[in-house]
Amino acid sequence: MPRTEEWHVRQRLPDALKTWLQPKINDLIEIFGAAGLEFDEFVTLTWPDDDDGADLSLDLSSATDDRIRALGIGICSSYAQFEADVVKFFTEETVNRRRCTSIIEQAMTDALRLPKNQLNALKAKILETVHAEVAPDQIAKVASSRHRHDWVDQLEGGEGPLVLAGPRTAHDIDVMIADVYARAPWMDAQLERIWHLAKAHVGEGLGFPPILLHGPGGTGKSMLASLISDAAGVPSHEMDGSAGSAAFRVAGLEAGWSSSRIGEPLRFIAEQRCANPLMIINELDKAAGGAQSSNGTATSLIHALLPLLDPHSATSWRCPASGLVCDMSRLNWIFTANELDQLSQPFLSRLEVIQVPAMTKAQYLKALDVLCPDDELMQDFARRFIEENWQHPRFSLRLLARAINRLSAKDQSNLQ
Repeated sequence: MPRTEEWHVRQRLPDALKTWLQPKINDLIEIFGAAGLEFDEFVTLTWPDDDDGADLSLDLSSATDDRIRALGIGICSSYAQFEADVVKFFTEETVNRRRCTSIIEQAMTDALRLPKNQLNALKAKILETVHAEVAPDQIAKVASSRHRHDWVDQLEGGEGPLVLAGPRTAHDIDVMIADVYARAPWMDAQLERIWHLAKAHVGEGLGFPPILLHGPGGTGKSMLASLISDAAGVPSHEMDGSAGSAAFRVAGLEAGWSSSRIGEPLRFIAEQRCANPLMIINELDKAAGGAQSSNGTATSLIHALLPLLDPHSATSWRCPASGLVCDMSRLNWIFTANELDQLSQPFLSRLEVIQVPAMTKAQYLKALDVLCPDDELMQDFARRFIEENWQHPRFSLRLLARAINRLSAKDQSNLQ
């Protein structure tokens, strides 16, 4: 995967710093030897990739007072910046071990630091090596904008191995679907379809092809998506497809724009350190329109999603903001839509469309075991409410849940 010049430099910086500072390390080894101490026994050096020198830890707890005194005097005589009031700590009759150790450690740390001009020269030399050793197409281009550091930090926070969350066996998938069914029993037909799709992709973590839940509003489509995430133990991120900026939020804004930034799916992967989270995009049918940039370039959510939903192109999807080529093929997608007329056939061909029709009276009654369990009084009210209203065009699961939630304990006594 292509990486930025900065990333390549940082990977090589620790070894380069160690090589550059080796003469000073050798000087310190000699000073320790003159004091009768082994450098490696008392000193630990680490080399961060974002610093100007070594991180040093000094432990003189096992050294005698005389050797600490000799080491301190050796350090002081080698570095002219020490004043007499510092040197006196090593010539006093009683050695203040803690204070002396602190002085020596700080002196060594300062010695193993590069001035800014030398550090910049070293980085420039490393960059020359990068361009000589790394193919141009493996060096990602990045935007120079005030938002750059935001997404650089986000991506670097996701460096390293990513987990694949969720069920790993057919039995795990059975348990997941059973858990969702217990909380959405009216979705039995839809869950059976999802169960088959997930079993066809059983392996390392949750996986299924992109799913579109199609049906009238208020039938629990978004809730079903969230329940699957919860039951599978997979992080999920929900977006509104009707928002005008949805396309940019999915793909990101390309380098060169004043507000350049990575898309939410890539950011969420890095943030969660999970390769297969569940992206939930609601009201996809309202995303037929697009947004337009200041330079006249038009885009749409549908257009932004196409390469992410294709199994082949998703494995090498290029982030417009960072230029990084990323494998997004393990992402799981669930969309919801009330209508399909506005969605193109090429787009629909990438989705498994699952119908979620208007609920029947029997399904509404089945939902009461979830909406108001163990509450006979509330269920009695809800049954009467369903009987009187379920055939009304605007009646929905959302409306039923809202009516139940609004009924306070005080109101219940009036229903007897």
